[in-house]
Amino acid sequence: DSTKQMRKPSLLSVKQRDQFHIEVYDYFQWLNEELTMNEGGDENETNSSNRVSNTGISVEGIQSIIDQMEDVFEAVKERNDGMKAPANRFGIPFLEGILGPALRQRVRQLDPKAKDAPNSKRKQDNDE
Repeated sequence: DSTKQMRKPSLLSVKQRDQFHIEVYDYFQWLNEELTMNEGGDENETNSSNRVSNTGISVEGIQSIIDQMEDVFEAVKERNDGMKAPANRFGIPFLEGILGPALRQRVRQLDPKAKDAPNSKRKQDNDE
């Protein structure tokens, strides 16, 4: 809706911000699916809500973010009407692809000694 206004000026238009929220939502959907699959998880597990992946990410926490985004963002609600799965079901999520180079540079700036290998496990990174 073009009448929506942010308190402070924003770089994104309303439509761009709506699309950004959808992309963030899709990223968390993808992450949740990856964590569940990589952990050999079964959605019917009785203790799945307390599971923490081998990367230290709470599966329950990710699902909570997804649920909250579905409740909070109109663009996500509208896009998801009648849709059960994220729109981008191929390859890496849009945000990882587009932000990857900038994030690699940022990591190098903040911590020049950091190991920045794609798909590295947090535990392995911390062990070195």
